[in-house]
Amino acid sequence: MILGEIRKILRNRVFIVMLASIFAANIVGILYCAETKNDSYYDLKQEEQRQYIETYQNYLDQMESRGEDVLAALEDESAFLSRNVEKTVRDYNEVMSTGVIIDEEYNVGVEEYAGYNYGIFFSIIFAFACLEYLYFFEKRTGSIHILRTTKNGKQQMILSKWLVYLWLVSAFAFLQEVVTACLYGVIYSFGNLNASIQSLPVFRDCPHVYSMLQGIVATVFHRVILSAVIGSLIFFCGIVCSRMITAIVIPCVIFVTQYVFSVTVSVNSSQDIRLSQS
Repeated sequence: MILGEIRKILRNRVFIVMLASIFAANIVGILYCAETKNDSYYDLKQEEQRQYIETYQNYLDQMESRGEDVLAALEDESAFLSRNVEKTVRDYNEVMSTGVIIDEEYNVGVEEYAGYNYGIFFSIIFAFACLEYLYFFEKRTGSIHILRTTKNGKQQMILSKWLVYLWLVSAFAFLQEVVTACLYGVIYSFGNLNASIQSLPVFRDCPHVYSMLQGIVATVFHRVILSAVIGSLIFFCGIVCSRMITAIVIPCVIFVTQYVFSVTVSVNSSQDIRLSQS
């Protein structure tokens, strides 16, 4: 039943055109956001990389003393924040004991890929399109009501539709992220993928040792999982509300609200800033 649903929707020419259009729009967005870097830009970044390498070990060496200062300032105000600071210090000590491989060459490709977050926007558009073709289109034509008349038909229908929907959204997000990473690799080059992710100043505060390649793979799967979670929310909003416009409005309100809180409220922002100061 699930494979049949997948084959049916992939045979829909309008759906394929829509899929290709969304995919192409993302590629255009990548090319538009990709700035042309001249030699002076690379020279500047290389000089910043040299200065960063000179200060990074000192940053690690002072982490424990900064943690002690923060703990002394907190006193008994928050046991949760105290445990968080202690864990952060332990993580950085593990980084020091494991050792990091700092690349002397500035890796533009990895930084640019990590900073490109617009893919989730296209995944959300694709999720809404899938919901339209998998559920609302069949609801309007009446074909979906046939399944509901059978024993446990409604539950089986929702489960099968959701699994197909989840597969489509996850596959789209995965393919999109792989293509995005490859494009940035072609445009800027990924350099030494065996170097530690801490080679980039933007990842200086990462308390775990990952290679550049591991960082790229982790980013791909993180964004795929995020797309699947958001897609599932959209799907069940559509099933419960039974109206496409409501299925669009409710998730959008949730996303906007979450974004506002994420940029205005932070449980331990001040402690994080003090810990990360070099």
